[in-house]
Amino acid sequence: MLPKQHPKKTFDLDGEIFKQEYLNNPSAVLVDVRTAVEFYEGSIPQAINIDYMAKDFEKRLLTLDPTKTYFVFCRNGNRSGAACKAMERNRLNVFRLRGGITSWPEN
Repeated sequence: MLPKQHPKKTFDLDGEIFKQEYLNNPSAVLVDVRTAVEFYEGSIPQAINIDYMAKDFEKRLLTLDPTKTYFVFCRNGNRSGAACKAMERNRLNVFRLRGGITSWPEN
């Protein structure tokens, strides 16, 4: 079991643990921070798209429910790392998929 999430700390998780934590968390929201084009080409089921590169990214973070836990990913981990830092500044609970979408287990 992971320690209680601190609002200013991102947990970087490998694919198996990330998926397990996401599926076992009733307040989980899966967030794909890739572009809309990348998102529509294929994403993890149930993910919402909040494009880190979009001009309104920070503004969209203000609309997120702070009582939820956000599970964030991108293609290879770079954008999700930056996105998580912005989410932390907004006092959101964040988990990051280390290695990006290709680390998500398909089983």
